[in-house]
Amino acid sequence: MGKSRLVHEAVRSLHGWLVLSSGGAAYATQTSYYPFVDVLKSLFHVQDTDAAAEVQDKVRRSLPPEPDRLLAPVLDLLGVLPADDAFAKVDPSERRQRTHDALRQVFLAASVAEPLCVIVEDLHWIDGETQAVLDRLVNGISARACSSS
Repeated sequence: MGKSRLVHEAVRSLHGWLVLSSGGAAYATQTSYYPFVDVLKSLFHVQDTDAAAEVQDKVRRSLPPEPDRLLAPVLDLLGVLPADDAFAKVDPSERRQRTHDALRQVFLAASVAEPLCVIVEDLHWIDGETQAVLDRLVNGISARACSSS
């Protein structure tokens, strides 16, 4: 029995949870945030056949209230950020920080609506940015769990 099978069996018991799953891929080791694109598509019900305007609308409608700081990084990750958006001109370190913050906020908002399980398989194929976001999410959960006990 492999690791993926164990995860599948564990997830079967999560009734009432939102389960989002993705993974690294050998061909995407240099693609920043690659697994999160699939997770965001699932979360926002984005289909590969959706036009850019349709994706933008789905994301806008699904983001928590006051999505101003979240919208541009999420649209950028999904490849539908308008070319003239100010986020495209932001300093790379600020873009990175805003992208990390947006992913954290999106997952936090989703977890408030219902319990959330995010599965990222094949970690040996992920890029450094994906690893940084995962580390931040795990550390945030750990800190929150310790402060509530």
